[in-house]
Amino acid sequence: MVWIKDGHVIATPKAGYANTANINAVLADSNFEVFNKTDVKLIDTNITLFTKDNGLPDHVFYDSQDSKLVGYIPGYTGTNFKVFKTKDSLSLYAVNSTIDRIYQEAYKDEIYPYQIKKKAIRWDVGIDFVPYLEESKPKENWTGDLYKDKQLEKWKRQHYFSIMISVPGDSGINGARRKMQKLLADQIEQKFGLEAKIQDGETIRYPILKALNTKQQAEIRLSQKLQRPPKKGYENYAVPFGDQPHFKLFIETALKNIKSLRLTEDRIWDRTGIEPDFPAKFSFPIDIAQERKFENIQNLLKQYGLQILVEEKPVPYLYISQSAVHSKSKGHENL
Repeated sequence: MVWIKDGHVIATPKAGYANTANINAVLADSNFEVFNKTDVKLIDTNITLFTKDNGLPDHVFYDSQDSKLVGYIPGYTGTNFKVFKTKDSLSLYAVNSTIDRIYQEAYKDEIYPYQIKKKAIRWDVGIDFVPYLEESKPKENWTGDLYKDKQLEKWKRQHYFSIMISVPGDSGINGARRKMQKLLADQIEQKFGLEAKIQDGETIRYPILKALNTKQQAEIRLSQKLQRPPKKGYENYAVPFGDQPHFKLFIETALKNIKSLRLTEDRIWDRTGIEPDFPAKFSFPIDIAQERKFENIQNLLKQYGLQILVEEKPVPYLYISQSAVHSKSKGHENL
């Protein structure tokens, strides 16, 4: 929201500040105080990240050409992990993120990805580190409460991180995540006396999507020209393989109908190895969500060189503990 008076912008608060008291104060030229929304800029991936002209952070913990770990970046919109590529490299970055989300991304290939908040990461840390965790973040305020907005901004400045990892293009996103683990070990775990390791949790049954033979054969099938118009009762889709709900969501919905599979988790774990931005083309029955025969689902996926397998094993989770002797930091300024 933008407030303009006499041709000049006088404030950019959230809608909750448009109350009677503030409006009357503006009209009467009296003093008023609101919390201005300034986090509107976006990082430009075409130039160097986390610099004066492209996301200058409050704190810098580590800065090299291919690895950066910094603090809160005022004025910039929070961005959960995104990938950008050049001819020779792949970069993974996040802006104004919590330490929970950063560890989640770093170990995404090794932990079960669908139980993030409750089970995928378990923290066993002292009271000095707890303020960094997402559970300690003050709740967003939409009522125009100036005190609460200031408290949230203070927490962000003291506990948010921004990060960038760059690797050779052939290392892929998995290589970027492994490199991120090393950066976290050197810059976070050493400072706070933390130890991160994978452990086994409860046993569950869940579906996984895999290539029927090889990833390359599946990609060839997913690249085939679609029949136009689609045959009766079918719908065509042409979307990035990992950036759309259709493919997995349709199958997940159908799997819920098949009680004989005895799934404890319906969501599909993608083990195809196909890159998320791969341009996939496929044609699915309009009523696929009502399918009740597992054989029919498999036959449909077989056309694209894919299959569903049911896996039963303990859920891997990330256990992060803290030693008795560790930093007493209360925020970024003491790191």
